[in-house]
Formats: sequence, structure tokens, C-alpha cells
Amino acid sequence: AFVKLTTVVRKFNSPTSNDTATGWGVNLSGNAALWEGDTDNVSTAHASLFYKPTQRMTVGAEVIYGRREIVSGANDNATRLQTSVRFSF
Repeated sequence: AFVKLTTVVRKFNSPTSNDTATGWGVNLSGNAALWEGDTDNVSTAHASLFYKPTQRMTVGAEVIYGRREIVSGANDNATRLQTSVRFSF
């Protein structure tokens, strides 16, 4: 059986792509999944911080943490940082 739990939280006055507002925004999300086979559990957590200095520009960074555990009990972790700059016209 495959089960997936997900949650997403937006904090502050996070501007969206259709907003004309500027300012800071934060997105938090995570999920956990239970699998059949050799993988016992997979979970991730995402934290994004972005800044919209003008109506047409957004700068952002996201940290992603992931963990996988297999049936034998062995596990591994991974952390990734990604950044972006978006111009809308």
C-alpha cells in the first residue's frame, strides 16, 4: 500500500505570481510516504523564502531535506539548496 501525507503552509503576506504586492514570503511544506518493496519510508521537508522587490521581479531560495529508510533499517539523508530569479513581462 502507498500512503502519502502532505501539508503546505504559506506565511506572511506571501506574494503570488498574480499579485502586484511586493515584499517577503515564506512557504513550508512536507510529506511522508509509506511504500511496499525495499523502501520502508520516504519523507521530505521544503522551506522557501522569497522576496519580491518590484512588481515584475522575484528572487527566491529553497532548502529541501529528504530521508529514505529501507526495510533493513538502513537510511540516508540528502539536503539541497536551490535559488531562482524570475522576471515577469
